[in-house]
Amino acid sequence: MKHNKLLYFILGTLATTLLGTFGTAHSTQPVQAKTKVQTTQIVKTKPTKYWVKPNVSNKAYAYTAKLGKKLFKLKTHQKVVFTSQYQRKIKVSGKYQTYRYVKGNNLKGWVKSSYLTKASSPTATTTTTTTPTTTETTTSVTNSSSSSTTTPVKTPVKDPAKSYTPDQGVSWASSNITYAFYPKMNNSEKALWYSAIQEWNSVNVVNLSETSDYNNANIKITNVASNSDGVDAHTVGISYIQRATTRNPAGFYAMKSAVIGILPEQAIKFNFDYAYTQFIAVHEMGHALGLAHSTDENDVMYPNEKDPYTQKITEADINTLKYLYNKQ
Repeated sequence: MKHNKLLYFILGTLATTLLGTFGTAHSTQPVQAKTKVQTTQIVKTKPTKYWVKPNVSNKAYAYTAKLGKKLFKLKTHQKVVFTSQYQRKIKVSGKYQTYRYVKGNNLKGWVKSSYLTKASSPTATTTTTTTPTTTETTTSVTNSSSSSTTTPVKTPVKDPAKSYTPDQGVSWASSNITYAFYPKMNNSEKALWYSAIQEWNSVNVVNLSETSDYNNANIKITNVASNSDGVDAHTVGISYIQRATTRNPAGFYAMKSAVIGILPEQAIKFNFDYAYTQFIAVHEMGHALGLAHSTDENDVMYPNEKDPYTQKITEADINTLKYLYNKQ
């Protein structure tokens, strides 16, 4: 009897231990709770053009209606201009976020609004009485009389061992140059130009600094309506340069004013994406600094872009800028 009781005790203890072990193992098994997705009613909005933001994450996707399926990665479609006229709020993990239904280049899906930036629409106009010199970029240089007189200064001499791009024979009196945005320009429009300004400042020849005084800034940056005088059906970027009849300390005609811009309607018409339009901003800023069109397709000042996604300011562009500001 004692032997049997001992056996029952051992078996009972073993069973309790095993059951406890199995119970513990079962209780620690990971359980995946389904993410609850709630959607609000779809709202129709005014048709609007969008680009994917240049700094969008590799994990950003377009989805089906209730985020059930990934459709395409946004990072690989930054060259597409999407159209959207529907939006809705989608609640994920207790938080509502706005999504837009976008279509473009045979792609469509719901995209989080924070991943998109508006393809600009025109809000300001600039007119001129001059004739465009190219079909890609309209550049005009006009003289402005001045009552002041200066002693003629000999212009710098180009180094025969270096390559240069053509120049307009004008430059600002100082390499410290101010710029200002037209007050009604939006942040996405300004972002294009901030990038262009950073590129020119990085070559360490001129110092472009922003001012809020649009009327008195050296360079005025605006968005220009495509029906402006001097603009044809192929023009996307535009620059108007006014020079004085006097010479600046570097020996060139003094730049008096510069107005530069990008035609938003034209950029959308030609399906130019954010990166392409950004390149045009770099090109137009070059004109505002005194550079003319280059005949070398590799230069940023070449009027018909070779490859705007890889094309950067070249050594020839920089050499000409140094020449214009007597910093060789």
